[in-house]
Amino acid sequence: VYVDVGPDVKNYTSGGVANIHEAHRSLLHGALGLTDTPTNWSALDTERTGSPNAWTIRYWQNKQMPMKKLLEVLQYEGQFIYLYERAAGKYIFIADSPSSAATISQDDMSSFTIDEINFDELETKHIVNSDPHPAKSGEYRSQATQTSSNRTDYNFATNENIINVSLKALVASVSGGSARNDDWATYRQKLFGVIKLTVNFELINPSLSFIETGDIIDFGTMPVDPGGGAWSGKNFIIIKTSRSPGKLIITAREV
Repeated sequence: VYVDVGPDVKNYTSGGVANIHEAHRSLLHGALGLTDTPTNWSALDTERTGSPNAWTIRYWQNKQMPMKKLLEVLQYEGQFIYLYERAAGKYIFIADSPSSAATISQDDMSSFTIDEINFDELETKHIVNSDPHPAKSGEYRSQATQTSSNRTDYNFATNENIINVSLKALVASVSGGSARNDDWATYRQKLFGVIKLTVNFELINPSLSFIETGDIIDFGTMPVDPGGGAWSGKNFIIIKTSRSPGKLIITAREV
């Protein structure tokens, strides 16, 4: 018997769980005892709950599974990352109009290198199955195809670079939007649908040592251009840091 009942109650505030990020935080709060409000929660909640971009969840689990695995499922389908940093939780995602935590210039750094992401990282066409059938295992009641407008730039053949995905929890905001956070497929294609830059450098300005993994940065006066064009208007997310006394090495990826 399958009954499509109303949502569970949020255990970190009033109201019912409707969206995938709400389910994730409810598990952290109720099952793992992480009761503080995570950094970036308000921004994530704002981007993912309003019409038409509510990332709605419908999920059932009839067998035991590790909590870590379930949280990772929700993170992938919700396109966010949760980490525990400096004794506090933090949600990492890219907003439609990301705000920079710091502007880095040539005087703030040393050992600067610039590269591009691997061509293998490109995702220019998604076929997405969603809304699992409640009675027929492995079957889905919805399928959407979304193709990036950048696909022809890389001369992919008809059957090349097609990403097949089956979403077990996300049932709305799967595809078809225009802004980054409108839906799952658009978020992926904004991030992976075109060749992006990566940078690596040592930060030597101690006043900027507060920046961490997941922060958005941009660049001011630089010794080189970004492979053509200008640094202005380009945002980067920090994907890796390496700290030692008096030293901070940063790897960041264009978003």
